[in-house]
Amino acid sequence: MTIEETLASWISGLSLPIYSVVNTNAQNLPSVIYAIEGEFTPEDDNGPYTAKGYRASIVISNTSYQTAYAIANDARAALNLPRSDFLVTVVDRSDSYDASTGLYSVAITAEIIELQILTEPQQTGVRGAVRSMLLNNTDCGPNVFGSRIAFANCNQLPCINIRIDTIDIENNNDDDLYTAEIEVRVKLPSSVDSENQIEAIVEQVTSILTGDVKLIPDSLLKLSRIDSEYSSVGRFSFEERRIEFELDYYQSVLSSDSLAQFITADADWTINENEEPEAKDTLTLPQD
Repeated sequence: MTIEETLASWISGLSLPIYSVVNTNAQNLPSVIYAIEGEFTPEDDNGPYTAKGYRASIVISNTSYQTAYAIANDARAALNLPRSDFLVTVVDRSDSYDASTGLYSVAITAEIIELQILTEPQQTGVRGAVRSMLLNNTDCGPNVFGSRIAFANCNQLPCINIRIDTIDIENNNDDDLYTAEIEVRVKLPSSVDSENQIEAIVEQVTSILTGDVKLIPDSLLKLSRIDSEYSSVGRFSFEERRIEFELDYYQSVLSSDSLAQFITADADWTINENEEPEAKDTLTLPQD
């Protein structure tokens, strides 16, 4: 459905005449007029990336202000219903009276963010290993993401995101020491109980990922930091915890002894750059 059709379906429960943009029957009252007034790109530090934003207006008109006001409240309640793929926030309301028509109008403005519900791709390497360990083993259930874009657009909360923030490399003669900073971010809606809920999930995550955990052979995983963060999109506020781990592991430096030896090389000789080679040789390379 288009966003216009979607908006109309949300307010269809008002059981009143509903018009798009303009009332085509001014005598049919009370009336509801809806319109999409503009589009915007949602802005938030943690998403929702690739989401689409719309500004919508709903105007209720009637000869009775009390009736128009009551219908506007019903429309607001309809917009505020929870939805799996939309975040809707009523951001403004204005009342007016038109003396020429004798009509009272109550206009509400809403911001609608359409989330892009994405299928999590198969994750590999360290992120894939962490995701496999956490998947369905915490209160987040299957909502564990190794890609930030899928996490940012997730509306099935609580959820977890796994990312590798930085990798430091210490060069040695035989093996290079790699230290990867792994970030596990937990997100859920803010509420009076959200602190208890998120702390329980943090305890579950740290219990799974500490101890003798080997994400890759001959590695050491250490819990290094836990931070609290807060974010919001419209009227929706979120509680977040960022759990940081350090993963130390070694990778062998390629030894010169393991390189293939080059014994001979072909050489072309030419005087003029743009002409065919005038001579060809096979040179024997030094082996020291």
